[in-house]
Amino acid sequence: MGPRSALLPTLMLAAACANDAHRAVVDADADAGPDGAAASPDATPVEPDLGAGGTPDPVATTEWTDSAHLVLTITEHADLGPYRFGLWDFSEGGAGWDGEGCIPGETDGYDLCHHVPADGVLTLRSVHPDEGGTISELMEDETTLMNGPRAAGLTYVLIRETDPPKCWTWGYSVRHYVDALGCTAWDHW
Repeated sequence: MGPRSALLPTLMLAAACANDAHRAVVDADADAGPDGAAASPDATPVEPDLGAGGTPDPVATTEWTDSAHLVLTITEHADLGPYRFGLWDFSEGGAGWDGEGCIPGETDGYDLCHHVPADGVLTLRSVHPDEGGTISELMEDETTLMNGPRAAGLTYVLIRETDPPKCWTWGYSVRHYVDALGCTAWDHW
């Protein structure tokens, strides 16, 4: 089991043992905005809460600067990492790309989870066929198979690799990461 695969059992155990006061409460409407419409995957989260032990949660944004470049920016508390970043494509009813989802064993034969640099800014270049790329160009920490036109169906996860690990999710279907890893759903729409 590699170092990336080793994080999953620890994260799942931490999620199971987490204090309920610090876990997300996700109801049947969690994947929709306040008007019932699909949530914007590029929305900015609200101000952070203090996590377990008084550690502040990060504040992060995702932005497709054009159809071929995704920028994740941790605007507050990047120094409390290290962090990893993943994305899951739900644009095809959940049957889309999951090879960058940060959940080993639930992938399309790929097991990628991007490392966020210490400055809190990660830029990924799309190798989607619509952008002239191929899956053979997919490289952890540098490229993504997703592209801007698919953004509305993406769900993002940010994992703080601490002891215990903690994660946050936002985008199209936050329930996926809340259920699988016990992540906090950012209520930012």
